[in-house]
Amino acid sequence: MDFRQLFTNGTWWGKLIGAFFGYLIAGSTGALFGIIIGNFFDRGLSSHFSHPFWPYQHEKNPEIQRAFFESTFALLGHLAKADGQVSQQDIQYTIDIMAQMKLNAKQKKLAQNWFYQGKSAQFNLPLTLHNLYKNIRQRPILIRLFVNTQYQFVKQSELTEKKIEILNQILSHLQLAPLYQHYQFAQDFPWYGRWQHQDSSQNKQQYSDQKQPPPSYHTSHEDPYTLLKVSPTASQADIKRAYRRQMSHYHPDKLIAKGASASTIKAATEKTQQIRKAYETICQWKGW
Repeated sequence: MDFRQLFTNGTWWGKLIGAFFGYLIAGSTGALFGIIIGNFFDRGLSSHFSHPFWPYQHEKNPEIQRAFFESTFALLGHLAKADGQVSQQDIQYTIDIMAQMKLNAKQKKLAQNWFYQGKSAQFNLPLTLHNLYKNIRQRPILIRLFVNTQYQFVKQSELTEKKIEILNQILSHLQLAPLYQHYQFAQDFPWYGRWQHQDSSQNKQQYSDQKQPPPSYHTSHEDPYTLLKVSPTASQADIKRAYRRQMSHYHPDKLIAKGASASTIKAATEKTQQIRKAYETICQWKGW
C-alpha cells in the first residue's frame, strides 16, 4: 500500500491521532474534540489523494509532467479523429479532463493545441509514445493514469477497430498486454470477444479458398515495433534479427519464384520498404 492508498482506503488516521492527543491533553473531553477535528483532517486528505490526477499534479520532475500533459491531449485528439469525425461528446470528455487536471487558462490553450496536433494527418503516434515511455517508464502510477484516461475516452465513445488499434499501440509502447487480455475490457465489451471469434473463423475460411494471402497495406505512421514484431525494449541484436526475418519473409524474389501474381509482388515490395523504414526509424530513436 502506497502513501496515497493509505489515506484513501483508511480514512481513520486523523480521528485516531486526534483522539490520542486530545485524551493526553484534556482526557475524555479532549479525545472527543480530537475525533471531531481528526474527522475533518481525514475528509480533507481523502478528497485530496482520491483526486484522479493527483499523481500528475504532484509530479516533481517538470519534464515528466510535460511529457504526460502533451501526450495525454495529443492522444485524445488522435483517438477523437480516428474514425474521421470528432463528436461533441469527444470534445466534452476532453473539457472534463481539463477540469479534473485543474488547468488554468494558459494550460487549457496548450491542451487544445496538442489536441489539434493529435488530430493532424501528420501526427506521429509511435514517436509520441516512444517519448512518453522514455519519460514515465519509472512512474507506474502515471502509466496507469495515462492508459485509463485514453481507455475511458474510447469507452464513452463508439468502439471501433481503428480505436482498438491505437489503444493497442499505446499498450505496446508502455510495455502492457494487448487490450483483449485486460479483464476490464472484457467486462466493458463482452461482445467484442465473440465478434472476434466469428470474424477469425470467416477469415480462415476465406484464406483456405485462396492460393495467396491478401496483400497487407500499412500507413506510413504505423508502429515500427509492430511492423518488425518486436518489443520496444528488445535488444539491438534481437531487433536486427527480427528485421532480417521480416525482410526474408516478404522478399519479392521468393514470391516471383513461387509464381505469385503481379499485385502480390507489388504489395510485397511495398511491405519490404515499410519494414526497412521501420528498422531505420528504430535505429534513429535508439541512437544506433
